[in-house]
Amino acid sequence: MRAVARALVLASTVSCSGLEFVSPPADVPPELVISVVVHHRDETTLLLDAFFSSGTDAEGRSRQITDSTLVVAGTVVQPSILPASGNLRYSWQHVSAVAPMTVAVRSPVVAGLPLEPVMTIPLSRRTDSAARDLAEGDDLQLALPEKNTGDMPVDSWVVDVRRQDNAHVVSANGRGAGAGLVELPWHWLRAPVGDTLLVTYREMSSTERNVSYSLRVSRFTQVDWRIAIVAP
Repeated sequence: MRAVARALVLASTVSCSGLEFVSPPADVPPELVISVVVHHRDETTLLLDAFFSSGTDAEGRSRQITDSTLVVAGTVVQPSILPASGNLRYSWQHVSAVAPMTVAVRSPVVAGLPLEPVMTIPLSRRTDSAARDLAEGDDLQLALPEKNTGDMPVDSWVVDVRRQDNAHVVSANGRGAGAGLVELPWHWLRAPVGDTLLVTYREMSSTERNVSYSLRVSRFTQVDWRIAIVAP
């Protein structure tokens, strides 16, 4: 009798509170979200962060992960588990004087689904020095890195010029890949001899696809220069 009473109280509480128990959505494919940062300075740093969700089967149960590792450029990366969602997170970093033009990634493996092929994410390689001189009065031309755009064309870009004290000089931005050069006329710069300008170029690219997994990849590229103003 007490059990029945407790059940009635619970039912009344749920009804009064307007609560509704919802089953997990069924047949949700696994999802892998990858963010790659390519930072070109004196050397190039590659940072990769990824999040993986196993999805659910036809009955709304979480799919079984048979291999939870992410393999990046031949390195096995173990995941950490996000407490709130139970999803997996991965982090990988690589620093080199000469950056690779691609990075290969193998996704985690889920039971009952085809093995996803190794994906190749296109990158870029710097072809100039991070430090250079500019004669007072000359326009500034800077070569952008050699690109392997693959199926990730440039979505947007921005150029920012600052002084060493972080004072803003000029900014420009646009859509698409641009001309492959950063070109800034002298009348935008007007820096005194002996000053150093800090020039930063950033661009963003992204792609997504849906096969057995839902895959989203974003690539952020940043190039830094130190421009010393010298007498003509």
